[in-house]
Amino acid sequence: MKKKIQGPKSILERAEKLFKKGSYALAKPAFEEINAVLHDEDIAEKIKICEKEITLLETKELIRKGRRSLKKGNLRDAVQYFEEAYRLSGEEWLPEKITSLKAEMAGRKSFEAAKDAEQSGDYEKAAELYEEALSVHETESKEILLRRAHILVKAGKYEEAVSIFGTFNVSDDRAVYDYGFALAKIKKYYDCLKVWDGIPDKNNAFSEQKTAVRSLLAAELYECFEKSKKCVPKPGLGNEEKPGLGNEEGETAQWGRIYGQGKYLADRGELSDLTEYARYSFAGELWKTGQYDKVRELLLPYPSQMNAGKTEVYAKLFFRLAEMSREYLTEFTLFWLTALYSPETYIKLASDETRREKTRQALIQKGEELIKKKYPDCSAALACWKAEKKAVETLHSLAAGQPFPVGTPRFIRKFGESEPILEMIRNNREFFSDTEHYLSTGAYYSSAGQSLFHLHNGNYEEAFEGLPISDKAADEFVTYCIERVYFEYGLYCLEKGEPGIGRYFETAAALFEKSPEYEKSFIDKAMSSDHLHEMQWYENALTDIYAKRPVKKIGEALSIIMARRAIRMQNKRQLSLRGTEAVLKKALKLNTDNELARTSLESMQAELDLEDLIRAIEKHKINKACQIAVKSQHREVKEEFLDFIRYNVEHLDDPDIKDRERLFLLNDFAKWCARVDESHPLMKDIDKRLDALK
Repeated sequence: MKKKIQGPKSILERAEKLFKKGSYALAKPAFEEINAVLHDEDIAEKIKICEKEITLLETKELIRKGRRSLKKGNLRDAVQYFEEAYRLSGEEWLPEKITSLKAEMAGRKSFEAAKDAEQSGDYEKAAELYEEALSVHETESKEILLRRAHILVKAGKYEEAVSIFGTFNVSDDRAVYDYGFALAKIKKYYDCLKVWDGIPDKNNAFSEQKTAVRSLLAAELYECFEKSKKCVPKPGLGNEEKPGLGNEEGETAQWGRIYGQGKYLADRGELSDLTEYARYSFAGELWKTGQYDKVRELLLPYPSQMNAGKTEVYAKLFFRLAEMSREYLTEFTLFWLTALYSPETYIKLASDETRREKTRQALIQKGEELIKKKYPDCSAALACWKAEKKAVETLHSLAAGQPFPVGTPRFIRKFGESEPILEMIRNNREFFSDTEHYLSTGAYYSSAGQSLFHLHNGNYEEAFEGLPISDKAADEFVTYCIERVYFEYGLYCLEKGEPGIGRYFETAAALFEKSPEYEKSFIDKAMSSDHLHEMQWYENALTDIYAKRPVKKIGEALSIIMARRAIRMQNKRQLSLRGTEAVLKKALKLNTDNELARTSLESMQAELDLEDLIRAIEKHKINKACQIAVKSQHREVKEEFLDFIRYNVEHLDDPDIKDRERLFLLNDFAKWCARVDESHPLMKDIDKRLDALK
């Protein structure tokens, strides 16, 4: 069958249909065939579109084949496909990709060549080839870099090896060993040891290597020490301004290096003396430039033993820091007074005794002024300061001329031993002016002394909870502390209105016996109490204390509190007159000079007599009522009784009362009235009535 010849119209229709379907490879020859006849611009434009789309499809296919070749590791075919795709499309990203693949092709050769060179012992060549291979294996760059660093160590190029190792956080034992080895070779012994700390000592050979490097570091530090040693003054009281020598910034760094690296060895039992010297020399250099915070970091934690020189350093340091921030006032007060009462420091304050003592007092005053400046409400801080000042002054005087450590209670508790001090206090009791002075001095240095400082700071809960708990009988100093804390904690609880606080004052009598000032304080607080519950509590406490310590002052205070509370309760109708009378009489028995009780009893006696009078009348005990009226010194009581008689006399006019009965009653009334007041007008009325009946 012959193929049907298509006309121009049908060819164009077919071309358009293929174009719309996106079959550009089939549409293009159809458009070209018809346009050879028609020469139409629109058809020519569609031919160009078909050519462009055909090229795009061919490019995509070439790129797909190139990527498939990459996955198979066939770099050569991939390059050919990408080059043909670029020739067709001119895609901008393809040249860079082609260049990268060609480099990778070359890099693979470099990596293989590097391994061959390494095996043959040509380490320098191997290092160069590994560097070339880095451009190829980007995803494996760390591994290749570490291989290169390892080869550089073998090649003796330690600086380059260190620069590579330093860019990674190496953890592989081999890499860590090579890194440390390279550091040691360039004389960075300290860095080598720090790196090698990450490897366990698996064999004697490695342990011997580390020992050798430590020896090299120690020798280097000694050499550095000998070159740098210029007797740098330690910062302390009395030598605060010393000019530096040479390059101060260089000296600071040098001493810092000796200390930092020496400390590493000192922690392992080596160079402890040199490191300690460097530590204070480094601090001295930092001190010159006012870097007090860095000095503090350097000198903390505190040494286990504190001598006079070190105490002086810390005292001066924390004075400077406290000037800048109240945060350091606690540390400042810990050292300042102890340093000033240290004989070694004291002798440096001035050339003669008079000036030395004057300087010491001026410095003590300076410390006190610093506390006042930094604390808006400095009463608690000053109370602690003054307590410690009194204690250390006492100890200083007590130890005069004796080689005995002198320090404040807090300083001794932290850095020294309290027992020798307590023993010295016990053995010199006659030195103290009174029992209070003796006991309080020993108490501050005792195991319970911290509780006394809590009291000064108003931390009553801490003071109470901090008391020592022991099965053994407490010594006299601890006992004194306990008595003081219980006493002041009880007052604190009273102010808070807590119930059941009487137990805290069970030892108050013993405390008052030793320290009359607390007795006076307690009495003053009792006398200033204003609320009934406070008065009742003070009355109960004073009653218990008086039973154990029946002295005049306690009795007088108890008498007044009893009278005041009874009167207040009676005024509030919380206590009867008779109950009030009983309390006031008891108060007078305790203290016959209690004018409040006396005058109150007198002023209320009329009410008491009236109360008794009315009770007797209500019980129809007229003879008893008459006796009360006769005995009473108050006119209103007598008038009350006579009014009662008058009322009854007037009611005798009742016609139901017989004359005989009326006569009998009038005689009784006359008798009672005459006993109370025979001149009273009521007597005339009764006499008239009697005459009328007769």
